[in-house]
Amino acid sequence: MRGATAGAACAPSCAPICRVLLLAALISVSYGLVLTAYTMAPVAYAGAVREVSIVFAALAGWLWLGEAVGRRRTVGSLLLFLGIVLISAAG
Repeated sequence: MRGATAGAACAPSCAPICRVLLLAALISVSYGLVLTAYTMAPVAYAGAVREVSIVFAALAGWLWLGEAVGRRRTVGSLLLFLGIVLISAAG
């Protein structure tokens, strides 16, 4: 019964469209926050922090979706995270 809570606020007949509209709203808010971050911080820092979402997505896929995490994905995530740490430490 995966995904049952995502459409719980909507009637069963409109659950798919409610999910699409919610996702569209969240993406718009996310993009607005990124643009705000670019105006408030140096682009190098804001861009690096934005890329950490790739690491979080890989972690979420492993934890909640049961995706396999191979050596390539693990090494890539660690390198990306290390690069962000280096950028933030150097600044």
